[in-house]
Amino acid sequence: MRSPMRSTEYIAILLTLISGVTPTVAALLTDARPHLRLSSGPAPPASPGFPTGSALTTKTGTAQFQRTFAGFANKVPGTTGTVEAYLGGSRCTGGSQQSISPALFTQYTQNRDNAATVVAIAQTATIYYDNQTIRLHYHVVDSAGNAQVLASTATAKMSITSSDSGDTAVAVKSCRDDPAFDPSTGVGVCQLDMAISAWFSTAADKTTTVTVTLTYFPDTVTSAGVTVTLAKRRTDQPALTTGGMISYLPQHPLYRSDEFVSKTTAFTGTFPLSTFLLTFEFDTAVLSFTTFSQSEFFEAFATKNEVAGEFQVLSSGKASTATEAQVTGLIDPLISVHWTVLSTATEGSTFASALRLNVNQMLSAGKDVIFDGGSNPYQIIESTAAASASGASTTGVLQTGTAGTVLGIYAYLDQAELFNTAVLTGTSVTATASVRSVVTQSASADSSVWGAATLSSAPTCTFSDTTVADAAASSNDCVVTVSSTKTAGSGSTTLTVASGGFTVSTVVTVWYPTANALTIDDAELNAISATSCTDVTLFQESELFLTSTFGGTGLTSVSVDTTCVPGVTFASSAVSIVSVAGAVLTGVAAGTSTISVSSATVTITAQSVEVKDTTVTVTSLTGALVTGSALSVPNLDKPPAKDATLTPTLTLKQVLEAEQANGEIFFYASYSDGHTELIKNTHRAGTKLELSVGTGFTDSNLVFTVDNNGFHVGTVPTDGVSGSGEMIQANWQCSASSTTALLGTGVAQVTVALPEPTSVTVTPAATRLAPSADSAKGLGGLADSIQLTVTMTFDDGTTRDFTSDSRTVYASSDTAVLTVSTTGLVTAAGTTAATGTVTVTFPNYAAASSLTATSSTITVVVYSSTTIAVNPYDGSTSYSSVITTLSKIMCTSVYQRGTVTLTAVLSDAATVDISQNADSAVTSATTGVVTASRSDTSKYVLAGVAAGGSLIT
Repeated sequence: MRSPMRSTEYIAILLTLISGVTPTVAALLTDARPHLRLSSGPAPPASPGFPTGSALTTKTGTAQFQRTFAGFANKVPGTTGTVEAYLGGSRCTGGSQQSISPALFTQYTQNRDNAATVVAIAQTATIYYDNQTIRLHYHVVDSAGNAQVLASTATAKMSITSSDSGDTAVAVKSCRDDPAFDPSTGVGVCQLDMAISAWFSTAADKTTTVTVTLTYFPDTVTSAGVTVTLAKRRTDQPALTTGGMISYLPQHPLYRSDEFVSKTTAFTGTFPLSTFLLTFEFDTAVLSFTTFSQSEFFEAFATKNEVAGEFQVLSSGKASTATEAQVTGLIDPLISVHWTVLSTATEGSTFASALRLNVNQMLSAGKDVIFDGGSNPYQIIESTAAASASGASTTGVLQTGTAGTVLGIYAYLDQAELFNTAVLTGTSVTATASVRSVVTQSASADSSVWGAATLSSAPTCTFSDTTVADAAASSNDCVVTVSSTKTAGSGSTTLTVASGGFTVSTVVTVWYPTANALTIDDAELNAISATSCTDVTLFQESELFLTSTFGGTGLTSVSVDTTCVPGVTFASSAVSIVSVAGAVLTGVAAGTSTISVSSATVTITAQSVEVKDTTVTVTSLTGALVTGSALSVPNLDKPPAKDATLTPTLTLKQVLEAEQANGEIFFYASYSDGHTELIKNTHRAGTKLELSVGTGFTDSNLVFTVDNNGFHVGTVPTDGVSGSGEMIQANWQCSASSTTALLGTGVAQVTVALPEPTSVTVTPAATRLAPSADSAKGLGGLADSIQLTVTMTFDDGTTRDFTSDSRTVYASSDTAVLTVSTTGLVTAAGTTAATGTVTVTFPNYAAASSLTATSSTITVVVYSSTTIAVNPYDGSTSYSSVITTLSKIMCTSVYQRGTVTLTAVLSDAATVDISQNADSAVTSATTGVVTASRSDTSKYVLAGVAAGGSLIT
């Protein structure tokens, strides 16, 4: 025996019932017991959060029920969940959504927190005077270690500060917005070109600090700085004072497949340069020639590069459009040669003679020698060896960098907050930390890659507290495992990842079930008594539920319902006494059984259930018919935070205000010991639930069927009759016995409120038609049938299409003129012109038997005659609009032409131009005088041939 049944234990929502008709709302739907789950997949916990409390529902007032959800940290921030509503079924499984359509579910999205920590890695550890691009990788997490933080309102900015107090500060620059970082990984990259030429020294390297700052306007929340080197700037070459050339190589290292340009300038003194010959010799182990561009002041250069490692350039003179002044003095540039670093070039090397410039001769147009290939000290290429580039040199030094050198690492977890359900299910909970290295790469490399790479070998993974979780390498990443052997939770444990001399740590939060309680809704299951029901012995059913309190060091505990967590299973010590299916217990035979959480690895006190032969009776069956619902979740304009609660609202409806309106019917049996359980059509083997209309009602009010879910459906029939009261009579009985072997009876309140028809209209789609075989068919859009539309209006302002309703009777005013089908399709009955109407009545629809309506007049139109007219060809304006004579044109032998217009005249005097109809034909009686012809379906054209007359038909 248990205490009186807590009727709130079958529902999971705030339930507001609406009806607006008698009997009262409470009488109609108070016995409906819906419940909600969280689900974005086949298993309810796929959504963020858990149901809370030990009771499945809490009744807060008349027909109002409530359930709250919490613990949203069990899923990754930003995860979308679904609240689903059900009627019937048990705590974790079963149930129907049919009657609460269309409001089956409402979605919500877990809140993302602001970033709390940022770490930065400089990919450009050294900055050069001729390449002032800075690229910085950064990674953000929230206070719990989640990389899935709020990105949409964040702004990342980068600033640089020199170690030399004399350097002018550089303004902060925005580097990336919307989003400021990848919202799924927390990884961002900032690449900016910084104008800091004045900071570079020709004496020595300098250091500077680059800082990335993250702002959620207007507040700066976090920042991180890294130190980078400003490489010593090479000494500038002195300007040329005598004839010669200078070519330039980059100072910064180049990577395989990089392209660069060597710019060559010329100085001619006071002479205008006309012809010259120069040769570029290059190291084929590192460079290949790509292309070149030249000064516009010269004729097209002749080039030659057949010899490996050599590229020759010959000028034949200045361009005709150039002035002598433009080719005198400094010519910058004279030629720009494009080179490519070979993909096989040795990385991290210095090539002392990567490029050699030989200027063989420079002459003016007057054959003045500007340079004769002697020992002029300025036939040079500035090299990357900055300190030694000020002297005379004919060779250039080029440095190559090593791509893929690791500069730092970062790690991001696919889930940084874990609920240790392993001790409840025996299955470990895991999270993967993806470890990425930031490596050197060319500034011109694919920006979509950003120089981040997976590790080339497994990292070392360490967890700060092994009573909470373990960490181990998996391939080249780390996996955090919360197993069933763990004994604690914490909000401040860390995962540390080490690889290649670099170390990075991230917070991991683990929630541990510090307390668990198994509760049996009714621990005493009695036999169910039935008058003359000897076919089967039935015992009561009950539900169990498991509540767990999750918490840990630094965490605020939250108590939730873990009954339906996938993997949680329950067992009966004596299945011949009590069977367990999901969270439902069923008595099988008298005796005692112990119910336990069989999947748990921690101690959870088992509960004893006693099955007794002592009989209880069904004191009543109570039920409700539900036709629809509205489901809402409050405050979804702001996603729920991890520590928030969520209370959905389901509004059930019973609205039967039209024929064929229907709803699902749910009945619950109440026993003499206070126990209550759901009864379906075949709820128990050997039983069935029979429904019929209650006293004072007939099947004109409601008819019953059974749906695929095993629930009855009540439907208002065609020609239904309004009514209100105990319209449903339920009998739960033994299916193998006579109908008197009842287990219990009961009723359900239903209101059928059908509106009264007040008027009807008949609207034809058109008012003219032609007999099907008449030539008028198709002319001017004439069809040989017209569809009527019958619309009935009711006293509640609603309308309904009765066109195809079997109770609509159509009648033609003259059956010799119009024929009408049972679905309102009108056709001509005869072949002559006439008019008629169609009237509709409803002799077999009692509520509308006095209503009648007549259509507007429908005219049967037939073909009458055709007229013919000849008009000037192409609309010639020197003649009247209708002509009968084709004259010669001027003094020629050519006659005029005319266009034939054919007009069909119909019986109602309407006319239709049929000149271009495919079946229209025009002939000339005397083709030697006039011809008639046309192309395709254009109008016929008459052409004069000779003087005379011809009849046109």
